[in-house]
Amino acid sequence: MNLIDAAELARRCAADGEFALASRYWNGGFRFVIGDTELTLDIREGMASAGDGQRSGAGHGVTLAGSSEVWDGLLAAVPAPGYVDIVVAQQRGLRREGNELTYWQYLPALQRAVELLRPAPPQSESAANPPALVAKGVAPQPDPGPVTRFDSPVGRYVHLQLGGHDHRIYFEEAGRGVPLLLQHTAGSHGTQWRHLFEYPEITDHFRLIAYDLPFHGKSVPPMGDQWWTRQYQLTGPFLRSVPVGLAAALKLDRPVFMGCSVGGLLALDLALHHPDAFRAVISLEGALRIGGNLDALIGFWHTGVSNETKARMMEG
Repeated sequence: MNLIDAAELARRCAADGEFALASRYWNGGFRFVIGDTELTLDIREGMASAGDGQRSGAGHGVTLAGSSEVWDGLLAAVPAPGYVDIVVAQQRGLRREGNELTYWQYLPALQRAVELLRPAPPQSESAANPPALVAKGVAPQPDPGPVTRFDSPVGRYVHLQLGGHDHRIYFEEAGRGVPLLLQHTAGSHGTQWRHLFEYPEITDHFRLIAYDLPFHGKSVPPMGDQWWTRQYQLTGPFLRSVPVGLAAALKLDRPVFMGCSVGGLLALDLALHHPDAFRAVISLEGALRIGGNLDALIGFWHTGVSNETKARMMEG
Protein backbone atom coordinates (compact mmCIF):
# COMPACT_ATOMS: atom_id res chain seq x y z
CA MET A 1 0.00 0.00 0.00
CA ASN A 2 1.60 3.25 -1.18
CA LEU A 3 0.32 6.00 1.08
CA ILE A 4 0.53 9.72 0.47
CA ASP A 5 1.51 11.96 3.39
CA ALA A 6 -0.76 14.26 5.39
CA ALA A 7 0.27 17.33 3.38
CA GLU A 8 -0.79 15.70 0.10
CA LEU A 9 -4.07 14.48 1.61
CA ALA A 10 -4.75 18.01 2.87
CA ARG A 11 -4.03 19.37 -0.61
CA ARG A 12 -6.44 16.88 -2.21
CA CYS A 13 -9.14 17.69 0.36
CA ALA A 14 -8.69 21.43 -0.17
CA ALA A 15 -9.02 21.01 -3.94
CA ASP A 16 -12.05 18.70 -3.76
CA GLY A 17 -15.47 20.30 -4.00
CA GLU A 18 -17.27 17.36 -2.41
CA PHE A 19 -15.02 17.42 0.65
CA ALA A 20 -15.39 21.20 0.92
CA LEU A 21 -19.18 20.91 0.89
CA ALA A 22 -19.24 18.11 3.48
CA SER A 23 -16.77 19.82 5.86
CA ARG A 24 -17.97 23.42 5.48
CA TYR A 25 -18.85 23.99 9.17
CA TRP A 26 -16.14 21.84 10.74
CA ASN A 27 -13.67 23.24 13.25
CA GLY A 28 -11.64 20.30 14.49
CA GLY A 29 -9.87 17.60 12.62
CA PHE A 30 -9.33 13.89 12.10
CA ARG A 31 -6.61 11.29 12.33
CA PHE A 32 -6.21 8.10 10.29
CA VAL A 33 -4.08 5.44 11.99
CA ILE A 34 -3.08 3.04 9.21
CA GLY A 35 -1.03 0.30 10.78
CA ASP A 36 2.12 2.08 12.00
CA THR A 37 1.39 5.24 9.97
CA GLU A 38 -0.62 8.24 11.13
CA LEU A 39 -2.17 10.93 8.95
CA THR A 40 -3.52 13.91 10.87
CA LEU A 41 -5.47 16.81 9.37
CA ASP A 42 -6.59 19.94 11.17
CA ILE A 43 -9.73 21.66 9.89
CA ARG A 44 -10.75 25.27 10.37
CA GLU A 45 -14.06 26.43 8.88
CA GLY A 46 -13.97 23.43 6.60
CA MET A 47 -10.45 24.06 5.26
CA ALA A 48 -8.03 21.16 5.79
CA SER A 49 -4.33 21.41 6.53
CA ALA A 50 -1.70 18.93 7.65
CA GLY A 51 -1.52 19.20 11.42
CA ASP A 52 -0.03 17.90 14.59
CA GLY A 53 -3.42 16.84 15.91
CA GLN A 54 -3.85 19.69 18.38
CA ARG A 55 -7.24 20.66 16.95
CA SER A 56 -8.26 17.08 16.18
CA GLY A 57 -7.63 16.18 19.81
CA ALA A 58 -9.48 19.14 21.26
CA GLY A 59 -12.84 17.45 21.63
CA HIS A 60 -13.91 18.07 18.05
CA GLY A 61 -11.92 15.34 16.36
CA VAL A 62 -12.32 11.78 15.15
CA THR A 63 -9.78 8.97 14.86
CA LEU A 64 -10.19 6.01 12.52
CA ALA A 65 -7.65 3.30 13.32
CA GLY A 66 -6.99 -0.18 12.05
CA SER A 67 -4.42 -2.69 10.92
CA SER A 68 -2.69 -2.46 7.56
CA GLU A 69 -4.84 -5.37 6.39
CA VAL A 70 -8.09 -3.51 7.17
CA TRP A 71 -6.87 -0.37 5.42
CA ASP A 72 -5.64 -2.42 2.44
CA GLY A 73 -9.26 -3.45 1.90
CA LEU A 74 -10.63 0.02 2.54
CA LEU A 75 -8.14 1.79 0.25
CA ALA A 76 -8.29 -0.60 -2.68
CA ALA A 77 -9.04 1.09 -6.01
CA VAL A 78 -12.21 -1.03 -6.18
CA PRO A 79 -13.00 -2.04 -2.56
CA ALA A 80 -14.45 -5.47 -1.94
CA PRO A 81 -17.78 -5.93 -0.13
CA GLY A 82 -17.28 -5.14 3.53
CA TYR A 83 -14.79 -2.38 2.76
CA VAL A 84 -16.78 -0.03 0.56
CA ASP A 85 -16.92 2.68 3.22
CA ILE A 86 -15.91 3.44 6.81
CA VAL A 87 -19.29 2.44 8.26
CA VAL A 88 -19.22 -1.16 7.06
CA ALA A 89 -15.44 -1.40 7.55
CA GLN A 90 -16.02 -1.00 11.29
CA GLN A 91 -17.44 -4.52 11.15
CA ARG A 92 -14.10 -5.66 9.68
CA GLY A 93 -11.84 -4.23 12.37
CA LEU A 94 -11.74 -0.49 11.71
CA ARG A 95 -11.96 1.31 15.08
CA ARG A 96 -13.57 4.68 15.69
CA GLU A 97 -12.45 6.96 18.54
CA GLY A 98 -13.13 10.54 19.56
CA ASN A 99 -16.22 12.73 19.52
CA GLU A 100 -19.19 10.58 18.48
CA LEU A 101 -21.46 13.44 17.42
CA THR A 102 -18.68 14.96 15.30
CA TYR A 103 -18.23 11.59 13.60
CA TRP A 104 -21.88 11.49 12.59
CA GLN A 105 -22.03 15.15 11.58
CA TYR A 106 -18.98 14.90 9.34
CA LEU A 107 -19.24 11.30 8.18
CA PRO A 108 -19.55 12.46 4.53
CA ALA A 109 -16.29 14.43 4.86
CA LEU A 110 -14.46 11.52 6.51
CA GLN A 111 -15.64 9.11 3.87
CA ARG A 112 -14.61 11.49 1.10
CA ALA A 113 -11.14 11.83 2.66
CA VAL A 114 -10.81 8.04 2.57
CA GLU A 115 -11.82 8.02 -1.08
CA LEU A 116 -9.18 10.67 -1.84
CA LEU A 117 -6.56 8.28 -0.42
CA ARG A 118 -7.50 5.56 -2.91
CA PRO A 119 -5.76 5.12 -6.26
CA ALA A 120 -7.83 5.74 -9.35
CA PRO A 121 -9.80 2.63 -10.40
CA PRO A 122 -8.54 0.92 -13.56
CA GLN A 123 -10.21 2.01 -16.76
CA SER A 124 -12.06 -0.54 -18.83
CA GLU A 125 -11.03 -0.97 -22.44
CA SER A 126 -14.29 0.57 -23.63
CA ALA A 127 -13.80 3.59 -21.39
CA ALA A 128 -10.19 4.03 -22.52
CA ASN A 129 -11.21 3.69 -26.19
CA PRO A 130 -14.75 5.07 -26.52
CA PRO A 131 -16.55 4.17 -29.75
CA ALA A 132 -17.19 6.85 -32.33
CA LEU A 133 -20.41 8.69 -31.58
CA VAL A 134 -21.24 9.37 -35.24
CA ALA A 135 -20.88 6.74 -37.94
CA LYS A 136 -18.65 7.71 -40.83
CA GLY A 137 -20.47 8.94 -43.90
CA VAL A 138 -23.73 9.70 -42.05
CA ALA A 139 -24.75 13.34 -42.17
CA PRO A 140 -25.67 14.79 -38.74
CA GLN A 141 -29.38 15.29 -38.25
CA PRO A 142 -30.72 18.75 -37.40
CA ASP A 143 -31.66 19.41 -33.78
CA PRO A 144 -35.46 19.01 -33.57
CA GLY A 145 -35.59 21.36 -30.60
CA PRO A 146 -37.42 20.72 -27.33
CA VAL A 147 -39.58 17.59 -27.40
CA THR A 148 -42.29 16.90 -24.83
CA ARG A 149 -41.68 13.55 -23.16
CA PHE A 150 -43.65 11.60 -20.58
CA ASP A 151 -42.42 8.73 -18.43
CA SER A 152 -44.57 5.62 -18.10
CA PRO A 153 -45.92 5.63 -14.52
CA VAL A 154 -49.13 7.33 -13.48
CA GLY A 155 -49.56 8.30 -9.82
CA ARG A 156 -52.58 8.60 -7.57
CA TYR A 157 -53.69 8.22 -3.93
CA VAL A 158 -55.74 5.54 -2.22
CA HIS A 159 -57.12 5.59 1.35
CA LEU A 160 -56.32 2.59 3.53
CA GLN A 161 -57.51 1.85 7.05
CA LEU A 162 -54.31 0.90 8.86
CA GLY A 163 -54.06 0.54 12.62
CA GLY A 164 -57.50 2.08 13.06
CA HIS A 165 -56.60 5.28 11.17
CA ASP A 166 -57.20 6.60 7.67
CA HIS A 167 -53.94 6.64 5.72
CA ARG A 168 -53.62 8.44 2.39
CA ILE A 169 -51.18 6.25 0.45
CA TYR A 170 -49.48 7.39 -2.73
CA PHE A 171 -48.57 4.92 -5.47
CA GLU A 172 -47.44 4.91 -9.09
CA GLU A 173 -48.10 2.21 -11.64
CA ALA A 174 -47.30 1.19 -15.19
CA GLY A 175 -47.50 -1.92 -17.32
CA ARG A 176 -49.91 -4.81 -17.65
CA GLY A 177 -49.95 -8.42 -16.63
CA VAL A 178 -49.05 -10.01 -13.31
CA PRO A 179 -49.37 -7.38 -10.53
CA LEU A 180 -46.02 -6.63 -8.85
CA LEU A 181 -45.98 -4.56 -5.65
CA LEU A 182 -42.71 -2.68 -5.08
CA GLN A 183 -41.60 -1.73 -1.55
CA HIS A 184 -38.82 0.85 -1.10
CA THR A 185 -36.18 0.96 1.63
CA ALA A 186 -36.89 2.62 4.98
CA GLY A 187 -36.49 6.39 4.79
CA SER A 188 -36.87 6.45 1.01
CA HIS A 189 -39.88 6.27 -1.31
CA GLY A 190 -41.18 4.61 -4.47
CA THR A 191 -39.00 6.69 -6.78
CA GLN A 192 -36.35 4.05 -6.13
CA TRP A 193 -38.07 1.88 -8.73
CA ARG A 194 -38.36 4.54 -11.46
CA HIS A 195 -36.05 2.81 -13.95
CA LEU A 196 -38.00 -0.45 -13.94
CA PHE A 197 -41.05 1.43 -15.21
CA GLU A 198 -39.27 2.27 -18.47
CA TYR A 199 -38.39 -1.26 -19.60
CA PRO A 200 -40.98 -2.80 -21.98
CA GLU A 201 -39.38 -6.20 -21.30
CA ILE A 202 -40.81 -5.82 -17.79
CA THR A 203 -43.94 -3.71 -18.25
CA ASP A 204 -45.22 -5.91 -21.11
CA HIS A 205 -45.57 -8.73 -18.58
CA PHE A 206 -46.00 -7.07 -15.18
CA ARG A 207 -48.22 -4.36 -13.75
CA LEU A 208 -45.73 -2.49 -11.58
CA ILE A 209 -47.10 -0.71 -8.51
CA ALA A 210 -44.62 1.26 -6.41
CA TYR A 211 -46.04 2.79 -3.24
CA ASP A 212 -44.78 5.09 -0.49
CA LEU A 213 -45.02 3.80 3.07
CA PRO A 214 -46.93 5.97 5.55
CA PHE A 215 -44.70 8.87 6.70
CA HIS A 216 -42.55 8.38 3.58
CA GLY A 217 -42.49 10.22 0.27
CA LYS A 218 -45.94 11.53 -0.64
CA SER A 219 -47.79 9.35 1.88
CA VAL A 220 -48.39 11.84 4.68
CA PRO A 221 -49.09 10.90 8.34
CA PRO A 222 -52.68 9.88 9.13
CA MET A 223 -55.39 12.36 10.02
CA GLY A 224 -57.09 12.12 13.41
CA ASP A 225 -54.08 10.60 15.15
CA GLN A 226 -51.61 12.37 17.44
CA TRP A 227 -48.71 10.54 15.81
CA TRP A 228 -46.21 13.17 16.96
CA THR A 229 -46.64 12.10 20.59
CA ARG A 230 -45.11 8.65 19.94
CA GLN A 231 -41.76 7.36 18.75
CA TYR A 232 -41.97 6.31 15.11
CA GLN A 233 -41.39 2.61 14.62
CA LEU A 234 -41.92 0.29 11.67
CA THR A 235 -43.31 -2.71 13.54
CA GLY A 236 -43.86 -5.98 11.73
CA PRO A 237 -47.68 -6.18 11.91
CA PHE A 238 -48.14 -2.57 10.75
CA LEU A 239 -45.59 -2.95 7.97
CA ARG A 240 -47.25 -6.12 6.69
CA SER A 241 -50.66 -4.47 6.73
CA VAL A 242 -49.63 -1.93 4.05
CA PRO A 243 -49.08 -4.24 1.04
CA VAL A 244 -51.85 -6.57 2.19
CA GLY A 245 -54.27 -3.64 2.46
CA LEU A 246 -53.12 -2.12 -0.82
CA ALA A 247 -53.55 -5.41 -2.67
CA ALA A 248 -57.09 -5.71 -1.33
CA ALA A 249 -58.00 -2.08 -2.13
CA LEU A 250 -56.74 -2.39 -5.72
CA LYS A 251 -58.36 -5.86 -6.08
CA LEU A 252 -55.08 -7.46 -7.13
CA ASP A 253 -55.15 -11.20 -7.81
CA ARG A 254 -52.35 -12.66 -5.66
CA PRO A 255 -49.65 -10.18 -6.65
CA VAL A 256 -45.91 -10.71 -6.57
CA PHE A 257 -44.16 -8.67 -3.88
CA MET A 258 -40.65 -7.27 -4.26
CA GLY A 259 -38.95 -5.25 -1.54
CA CYS A 260 -35.49 -3.89 -0.82
CA SER A 261 -33.73 -3.64 2.57
CA VAL A 262 -36.60 -3.29 5.07
CA GLY A 263 -38.75 -4.31 2.11
CA GLY A 264 -36.57 -7.38 1.73
CA LEU A 265 -37.26 -8.30 5.35
CA LEU A 266 -40.95 -7.65 4.70
CA ALA A 267 -40.92 -9.99 1.70
CA LEU A 268 -39.82 -12.89 3.90
CA ASP A 269 -42.40 -11.98 6.56
CA LEU A 270 -45.18 -11.88 3.96
CA ALA A 271 -44.19 -15.33 2.72
CA LEU A 272 -44.48 -16.59 6.30
CA HIS A 273 -47.61 -14.79 7.48
CA HIS A 274 -49.58 -14.27 4.23
CA PRO A 275 -48.63 -17.15 1.90
CA ASP A 276 -52.09 -17.22 0.28
CA ALA A 277 -52.15 -13.48 -0.48
CA PHE A 278 -49.02 -13.45 -2.69
CA ARG A 279 -48.01 -15.81 -5.47
CA ALA A 280 -44.31 -15.04 -4.98
CA VAL A 281 -41.97 -12.74 -3.05
CA ILE A 282 -38.60 -11.30 -4.07
CA SER A 283 -36.29 -10.20 -1.26
CA LEU A 284 -33.53 -7.72 -2.17
CA GLU A 285 -30.90 -7.04 0.53
CA GLY A 286 -33.09 -9.02 2.92
CA ALA A 287 -32.23 -11.01 6.02
CA LEU A 288 -33.92 -13.26 8.53
CA ARG A 289 -32.41 -11.28 11.39
CA ILE A 290 -30.50 -8.02 11.82
CA GLY A 291 -28.36 -7.68 14.91
CA GLY A 292 -26.68 -4.63 16.38
CA ASN A 293 -27.63 -1.82 18.72
CA LEU A 294 -30.00 0.76 17.25
CA ASP A 295 -29.23 3.14 20.12
CA ALA A 296 -25.67 3.39 18.78
CA LEU A 297 -26.92 4.82 15.48
CA ILE A 298 -27.54 8.33 16.79
CA GLY A 299 -26.72 9.70 13.36
CA PHE A 300 -30.11 8.52 12.16
CA TRP A 301 -32.15 10.73 14.46
CA HIS A 302 -29.94 13.29 16.24
CA THR A 303 -31.18 16.81 15.45
CA GLY A 304 -27.60 18.00 14.98
CA VAL A 305 -26.93 15.58 12.11
CA SER A 306 -28.10 16.52 8.63
CA ASN A 307 -29.60 14.23 6.01
CA GLU A 308 -26.30 14.35 4.12
CA THR A 309 -24.99 11.74 6.56
CA LYS A 310 -27.96 9.44 5.99
CA ALA A 311 -27.53 9.70 2.22
CA ARG A 312 -23.82 8.89 2.53
CA MET A 313 -24.60 5.82 4.62
CA MET A 314 -27.14 4.60 2.09
CA GLU A 315 -24.62 5.08 -0.70
CA GLY A 316 -22.27 2.73 1.12
